[in-house]
Amino acid sequence: ALEIYFLFSSTCSHCKKLALTLKSFPNVSPLQVDSQESPTHFEGLPRTEFATESTKQEYLKTGEVPVLVLHDPKTKTVNILKGNRPQ
Repeated sequence: ALEIYFLFSSTCSHCKKLALTLKSFPNVSPLQVDSQESPTHFEGLPRTEFATESTKQEYLKTGEVPVLVLHDPKTKTVNILKGNRPQ
């Protein structure tokens, strides 16, 4: 099954809208990229973790969020989607 890593900022309105869309997908891992005292959790998604520095360097080269990192373990491919687009 596809693994979806959802990189977001707690202050981003587009990220909040995308979180609503992602509730209908399995295997979503929310990763918060801005530093707050505690992570922002979204109803219907697994608990948020803070993104590591290496994850941010790898996938947030332009600093824009939201970013979805789609990983297919079978084919070992990664696709990166930036911004909030319809399903």
